[in-house]
Amino acid sequence: MDVRPRPDDLPAAIGWRQVRVTRDIEDITGRDGLITGLVIAHEFLDDVACPVVELDDDLRPRIVQVEAATGAEVLGPDLADPAAEALLGGISPSEARAWLDHWWPATKPLARREVGLPRDLLWRRLTRILASGHAIAIDYAHRLDDRRSGLWDGGTVKGFVDGSACRPRPDGSVNITSHVALDSCASPHATVRSQFDVLSTSAVGSHSLASWPPDLGSFDWLIEPCTPAPATPALSETMVG
Repeated sequence: MDVRPRPDDLPAAIGWRQVRVTRDIEDITGRDGLITGLVIAHEFLDDVACPVVELDDDLRPRIVQVEAATGAEVLGPDLADPAAEALLGGISPSEARAWLDHWWPATKPLARREVGLPRDLLWRRLTRILASGHAIAIDYAHRLDDRRSGLWDGGTVKGFVDGSACRPRPDGSVNITSHVALDSCASPHATVRSQFDVLSTSAVGSHSLASWPPDLGSFDWLIEPCTPAPATPALSETMVG
């Protein structure tokens, strides 16, 4: 599955479905809910756009607006302003505020946050691909305790061109990413583990590069079991006469 057309040189044995995934899409694979297997979203959620806010002197989250051509930033309306609705990419100001209050509470003025709700909604949609199996998201991430402590108050938005870091500029020439709040994406049955922990198990064996924290080991894994919904008991009919 990809947003791009099928490559001409892709082997015929590999299926391909071109689709742009949104929170409203009804069928991603063409067989949603009928597939048993494994879905792996590797560095996928960090590319999903989400609103960025900065806390003002009164700790009100104000939307960060960016001039596409230059990357220059300006603080826009706070989430209580009706004008915020048009700047949040399809989520409501009340939804954004509720997400922040729960998953990334205010700490101090000038602190930044990425509102992860669009990623949560997209992940929930992706898990509906499967009738049973597992969905796994592997990404650079942060966790609630660290967010509450202020560890990520500088925000995590970064830009990359050909693998090299650069100023994030939303003009289509730069790959813009930010860390993922995988704990907010997770269902109550899911687990979030560091890649170091996952790949250090005896069942997997030694993968030193992938499990070394200063390098690729800083990934987290969201492991989500997808099981069939329990059958609804049949209602017995009672004849009254």
